[in-house]
Amino acid sequence: MSLQKPFHIAAFVLTLGTLSYLASALWSAIFIVPLPMAPDAVVDVLETEGPNGQLEYRPIEFKNRLEELKYFHNVRMKERNGYWVWGQIIIGLGIGAFCFYYLPKWRSIVPERADHAGIGIGAAFLGLGTTLIFPMILSFLLPAPYKWFPQEIVDIADLREAAELERLITIAEGYDNWVNQVD
Repeated sequence: MSLQKPFHIAAFVLTLGTLSYLASALWSAIFIVPLPMAPDAVVDVLETEGPNGQLEYRPIEFKNRLEELKYFHNVRMKERNGYWVWGQIIIGLGIGAFCFYYLPKWRSIVPERADHAGIGIGAAFLGLGTTLIFPMILSFLLPAPYKWFPQEIVDIADLREAAELERLITIAEGYDNWVNQVD
């Protein structure tokens, strides 16, 4: 593959971008299970000044223990999504560098006078842009994944959400029973 051939770039962007979009949709359906919270779940918040001088809001009191557990569960899911994004960045950089730099170099089809550093950096950033930007474009153009995913995947996502909610309810009830015994 060559960065000088628009067909190679277009094929790369369409293939890797579509695969990245499908992987992200599948990842979020199965491994990132946010739980819906009640609109009045947070009773009190603490305002603090962040490192950039912006106000940050941190909940300090919740409507009940279950809503508090849901909040912290959703925070963990947001962190997990951050790990996924970093994984996409690394994979995109690696695949771009492999397809447009290492593979042509290995097959000895890179011109002798080529700027190897420029090709490698351009290839890596093409992969990065493809894995991050193209899936965002597809998400605006296509309907939500739950509308076109196979029903089995939607069922798995629903079951994971129900199981996690049941687990949090059990923890909240156990905490409430423990508090009532202490009193």
